[in-house]
Amino acid sequence: MSAPASRRGFRTLLGITFTVVLLAWALRGVSPGAVWDAVRDANWAWIGLGLVAFLASFAVRAWRWGTLLSSHGTASNFSIRHSAIYIGFAGNCVLPAHAGEIARAGAIHRFGGVPFGTAVGSIFCERLLDALAVFTFLLLPVAAGALQPETRERLEVLHLSWMGVALATVVLAFLAAARWPQHIAYLVGRTVRLVGLRTIEKRVVAIVRSVLDGLEALRQPARGAVAVLQSFAIWGLTGLTYWAVLLAYGITSPGFLGGLLVQSVAALGIALPSTPGYFGPYEAAIRLALDAYRIPSDAIVAYALTVHLLIYVSVTTIGFALAARLGLSWGDYRVRGADQVTPERHEPAPAETPV
Repeated sequence: MSAPASRRGFRTLLGITFTVVLLAWALRGVSPGAVWDAVRDANWAWIGLGLVAFLASFAVRAWRWGTLLSSHGTASNFSIRHSAIYIGFAGNCVLPAHAGEIARAGAIHRFGGVPFGTAVGSIFCERLLDALAVFTFLLLPVAAGALQPETRERLEVLHLSWMGVALATVVLAFLAAARWPQHIAYLVGRTVRLVGLRTIEKRVVAIVRSVLDGLEALRQPARGAVAVLQSFAIWGLTGLTYWAVLLAYGITSPGFLGGLLVQSVAALGIALPSTPGYFGPYEAAIRLALDAYRIPSDAIVAYALTVHLLIYVSVTTIGFALAARLGLSWGDYRVRGADQVTPERHEPAPAETPV
């Protein structure tokens, strides 16, 4: 077996293991009959409101993507960005390792004329902004004093202080990459040479420079501030989704701030290795968050499955419908991004070590 195939096999095994273990943990002590009774008695008007808020967040995502890409004059049009985002998220639901992001970058490259590397860089920038919003909404209930002492103690398992340090480190790294892209590319090229991979140096540097292009908006304070506000709007809308479904099940004790906290913990949960669709880590994350409010486990599992299916079904249905409308086939989800990077736009880095 080749090394790449061996790594893929290991990732697949690890994802299956996490899925099974975390799903078993989330479903422990739960009665299927009680879960079904809770689903049957849910208020579907609230669930409908949650769906509307969730779909509205995708429109804001497309708006934010335009903000990031317009710094290059390559924002494409709203409809193409909106479709590409749905296609990417649908891919994430059915493909391993967040491969839908590659399909998303490929779609905006193919139909919007945005350079592939620039699209990928802008998606990295989005993930940074998303992490900032998610972590803020995770801390907001704590800062607002909206959690009981026992609830705060239960959430200490998340090690919020260390997560804050990690996020700050990532933010600083992205800002440095945005501020000094040529220097970062030069250091990458030098590292490639030092490890004996001189034959691929130009190609690697071209890819890195093209990806760093996507961070251009971070070098423009006004545009970056708009993107930050749009990110909080996105996660505020998805927080409304989580809160509305809580109300659908008559779960009122967490309140809206609790809905923000639940969505933030869920977002952290799906960062763990899993099978496509995030089944297991997602339910476990929601149970961890709502257990802190001492909500009955049957209601928690009914809620988690409802939110998960609401998101999964809506995203995959719309995403694949849009892909079919654009004439994309399943094979188009396997984009060879490196082949689409064009390095001609960049000047070579200086010969001396940058300071």
